[in-house]
Amino acid sequence: SGQRGQKEFVGRPSEPVSWQEAAGWSRQRGGQAVGNPQQVAPQLKQGRSGQDPAASEMTGLQPFTHLLQTQYPRGSDWLNFGHVPIGYIRTGSIFLAQTQDRLISLKRINSRLNVIGIPSEIISPKKVAELHPLLNVHDLVGAMHVPEDAVVSSADVALALASAASQNGVQIYDRTSVLHVMVKKGQVTGVETDKGQIECQYFVNCAGQWAYELGLSNEEPVSIPLHACEHFYLLTRPLETPLQSNTPTVVDADGRIYIRNWQGGILSGGFEKNPKPIFTEGKNQLEIQNLQEDWDHFEPLLSSLLRRMPELETLEIMKLVNCPETFTPDMRCIMGESPAVQGYYVLVGMNSAGLSFGGGAGRYLAEWMVHGYPSESIWELDLKRFGALQSSRTFLRHRVMEVMPLLYDLKVPRWDFQTGRQLRTSPLYDRLDAQGARWMEKHGFERPKYFVPPDKGKKARSHVYSFVALRTNKTHF
Repeated sequence: SGQRGQKEFVGRPSEPVSWQEAAGWSRQRGGQAVGNPQQVAPQLKQGRSGQDPAASEMTGLQPFTHLLQTQYPRGSDWLNFGHVPIGYIRTGSIFLAQTQDRLISLKRINSRLNVIGIPSEIISPKKVAELHPLLNVHDLVGAMHVPEDAVVSSADVALALASAASQNGVQIYDRTSVLHVMVKKGQVTGVETDKGQIECQYFVNCAGQWAYELGLSNEEPVSIPLHACEHFYLLTRPLETPLQSNTPTVVDADGRIYIRNWQGGILSGGFEKNPKPIFTEGKNQLEIQNLQEDWDHFEPLLSSLLRRMPELETLEIMKLVNCPETFTPDMRCIMGESPAVQGYYVLVGMNSAGLSFGGGAGRYLAEWMVHGYPSESIWELDLKRFGALQSSRTFLRHRVMEVMPLLYDLKVPRWDFQTGRQLRTSPLYDRLDAQGARWMEKHGFERPKYFVPPDKGKKARSHVYSFVALRTNKTHF
């Protein structure tokens, strides 16, 4: 599975700061433009939309095994894919467990990976220390090691794919903005750009954080529910003894952080419990830009990093990066044909795992377009699973604040989303609720999961809360 790229950081970093200065210190800094939002095809040297310039691809063990099974070329084929070096380095990944609950979850993931042919194993804290000597392992109960995980430069991967496509006759228009998609009788007929019209029968919206606005700009709007949040990661100077390029990447989900080598130093970020939605008023960026630093907001992740790697206290920080990252209402990517416009396809919302799932997602969307259906059932990812209610900005703003922390949270029994509830209820809702109904949400509708007699409701609620308390008490920062 893909990880953060190594060659994506353009321009000079901000002034170095110490770890002591970092905690609680914040300052403003303008970002650099690294792409155009609604291009017909990505600019070859940049080729990004909707994620930060070094997009974190380290959350990739989600339950979409059919996407992981279909991947990019393996092994040495990565080194010069499409005759373009893409920075492929096999590092392996270590997923840490601070609690028995997390270890059980990793064991389940390990079983699934082995079934689909991805080598992985459960290892002891002692083995973790051998694989990555800088890690503090005193609070670990175990870990999962995926030895064949690798890192690539996502910008170079985009360049390689664009280069290979060009060699096969694809025309790529740099710096060309899409104004809207032309539709006639419910069928895509072309695209209106700032440089003229392009006639076509098929259009694929892969605009990342701009996909929502691009969908609504059509002559017949297409609702694509996703929303951006601020995502933070920091870069350090090289260690006194620089980290080797094949140093394993680390995911400490209980600490809510990921760690990897970057030019002999550390690149580390995470998914905090209190994310910050952006562009909430519909005023999206014209181009991808870094956002303002916020050290106060990053401090819990910074503290978690220092607990995991105490030797970093004396290391100089180069830069704290704050970039947009898009998320969907149910933590699953969005793909497939629009139910409203024939020939209008969507592939967006990878929830920070785009490089991991890109190979499988690209293949299935191509099959969908050519044959009318993909070779595997991916109904759980189909755009049609969302309705108009899930596309409102108010709903999305509140839902992504719940979704982003869930990337590293453990699910508990009887869990369901808490935001965006009671949007659709039946005439019997109040009557069923009075009789002890416990509710779940499907496609915006409230549906009863089970019933608890009113005289036993207090005991049942305490039973549910015990699971929530279990999750809260065993999550460390």
